[in-house]
Amino acid sequence: MRLPRRAAVALAVALAAALFTAEAQAADSISFGDQGQTATFGANAVVRIDGSITYNTDCPKPGIKDFFYPATDVYIVDSGTGTGKLQDASQGRPNTIVSATTTFLDEVIAMTAPSGNLEEGDYDVVYDTCQDGNFDPGVDTVFPHAVHVSIPILLPEPDGAIADLKSESRTEYESWMKTRQLMSGVFKLADQAIKTQCKAGNPIGCAMKKVAPL
Repeated sequence: MRLPRRAAVALAVALAAALFTAEAQAADSISFGDQGQTATFGANAVVRIDGSITYNTDCPKPGIKDFFYPATDVYIVDSGTGTGKLQDASQGRPNTIVSATTTFLDEVIAMTAPSGNLEEGDYDVVYDTCQDGNFDPGVDTVFPHAVHVSIPILLPEPDGAIADLKSESRTEYESWMKTRQLMSGVFKLADQAIKTQCKAGNPIGCAMKKVAPL
């Protein structure tokens, strides 16, 4: 019987936690869906992960203690370099995962070249639990050789997922713009109502008019 995708992901996360006991700290685990705990990507691909992260309220300064939700910074680093100060191999900031539970699904952590910045090579994935930009033994987790990128001489078309991400960003932007326009109209109507109430002699309306921003 085929498992639904979410059930399969949950099973993969549980297996990941068991398989990486020697490397992972506490609840940390990683999965690349159908590829398992390690994955190979070609050119113009989106690197996504499922897994679980640790809820930690005992981070020393300058680390960030978890409060309501668990959070961690995820770095992709050249294999064997995930110690000391962390530098993401994709030349950008690490991807920050914040989850309402310790498990998460479908988080984008990199895009491969040439559309993205992750070049050909072998990479470790590091969970920086306390988000201090350094690997802290006993606190953070390294998943060795988790990502392998192979760029062929003849490049394929960009991964459809990249176009989907751009489309999602555009849709989100349009949604925010519509919300902004709607709220601007609401604020204008509220401001006009306050002015009308003040002119009618309502002391509360006048008081609100005085404290309203210009």
